[in-house]
Amino acid sequence: MFGITSRIILFVCVILLINFNSIMSGEPTAPHDHQQSKPTLHKPMMTGAPSEEKPGDESAQLVADAVRSKIEEQVGAGEIKEFVVESYKTQVVAGTNFFLKIRHAPGKYIHARVFRPLGAGKTHELAGVQAGKTKEDQLSYF
Repeated sequence: MFGITSRIILFVCVILLINFNSIMSGEPTAPHDHQQSKPTLHKPMMTGAPSEEKPGDESAQLVADAVRSKIEEQVGAGEIKEFVVESYKTQVVAGTNFFLKIRHAPGKYIHARVFRPLGAGKTHELAGVQAGKTKEDQLSYF
């Protein structure tokens, strides 16, 4: 039914899949000298779990700038004296949610949730805005 080449390819694929699953789960793949291996130091990325809060950077600022006009519509353009992403979190879903802490005036902050769908050419969508925030307010799902 299967030739020798097909069997070898199937065997290699199964071995690769087993090793990939072990790496992603943090389980050791093959203990040496019959001792338990230490688990890997990296944490696999969990789909749906938000990242740790990171300082604002150029990429987060670009996301905020893409939806700035929609944020201004919701909070009022006159309220926005500056527009700087101080920090942000990301969440991988069927695309990416960006939770942005944006300083819009000295000591005044907005939290914005922006969704970027999967696929090239897709635009950022403003999914929610929370005004009246402070620097100490934690970014969380809303």
